[in-house]
Amino acid sequence: MIDPSVAALQQRLGLAFAQPELLERALTHRSAGALHNERLEFLGDAVLQTAISALLYERFAGIVNGRAPLEPR
Repeated sequence: MIDPSVAALQQRLGLAFAQPELLERALTHRSAGALHNERLEFLGDAVLQTAISALLYERFAGIVNGRAPLEPR
């Protein structure tokens, strides 16, 4: 049985997940129970860090190494 809050989230997003139990698991904090996604948290963090780093590198390609983007030149 799918949690009503997960069903409401799917409806609000306009999406229907093929396996809504995986959505529920992905959104569950480890303190809430045994079924959580903590094992993959580090991987998600690394992917996010890589994506943000690539974006910043492209956006500020002309910045001198070590100079913050908002520092006066």
